[in-house]
Amino acid sequence: MKGSLFMVAKYLIVFFSGPNVALHCCFTFSTRMVAKEQIRSYSITGSHCSKSAVLFVMMSGSYICVNPKLFWVQKIMKDLDKKRF
Repeated sequence: MKGSLFMVAKYLIVFFSGPNVALHCCFTFSTRMVAKEQIRSYSITGSHCSKSAVLFVMMSGSYICVNPKLFWVQKIMKDLDKKRF
């Protein structure tokens, strides 16, 4: 787990320009499924990135890049959106 987080952190610097839009890009995806209770929020990489990705902000303050096409990722995003409103 720490190894995959290190790989993601190594390639990722996170700044936000607005709601749910990350300025920087993800180059690798985490291969593990993440429990929704561990996730604080998310952002989506911008159109300037070669790879579309979702960036989960964890309760611990770390970040994980995940594939936006995966069903479990889409479900967590919807659940987080519901909590916001």
